Amino acid sequence: MTCTRCGSHAINPNSHGRQPGIDLDLCDVCYWRKRAETARRDDSAEIDAIEAQVLNVELASAAQEREYRRFKLAKAAITGASCRGMTFQEMEEIVQNARELADATLAELERTK
Repeated sequence: MTCTRCGSHAINPNSHGRQPGIDLDLCDVCYWRKRAETARRDDSAEIDAIEAQVLNVELASAAQEREYRRFKLAKAAITGASCRGMTFQEMEEIVQNARELADATLAELERTK
């Protein structure tokens, strides 16, 4: 019998730590190479999952920071800090927009907790 991967005749199914009855078509080298490749893929998938979790946390933190900045701007507009020289109607519109933005910001912060 020859190895289906490399053509070697060094197939020793009960030697060198091989599990009996597993991958009987592979030589000893290809048997262990296959296990190493599988382990590497599993490790790589685990690393990818961890990186995705970290990225999601970073994105959530960035979103919270951005929303907090928007909230501060809305608060400043509501208190009239940036409304000097405007008509009453312009200020009223800014305050309404700021309140809507503040509500949306608070809702987003609650959602990302």
